[in-house]
Amino acid sequence: MPMMYKFFGLVAPYHDYKADRGHGQTEPLLALLSHIRPWIQIGSDLFELNQKVYLIMVDYASRLFEIQELKTTTTAAVICHICKMFVE
Repeated sequence: MPMMYKFFGLVAPYHDYKADRGHGQTEPLLALLSHIRPWIQIGSDLFELNQKVYLIMVDYASRLFEIQELKTTTTAAVICHICKMFVE
């Protein structure tokens, strides 16, 4: 099973989207950045879930994301994982 589906399976039970929405409140839709190419502008972060550390990278243009589990969080290890994600 791909990592993305495992992640959603772990997170989904903890978040109730309907409870977070206010009554009668609307939020504007965010415009897609269609003028940039995929994986040119990205965001990345480390997070911990069930005592495991993960690296997430998000493409701002397509809003696709990649998640990889990290064994260690040293700078060299994180850079190595980011490079591997770009190669794939």
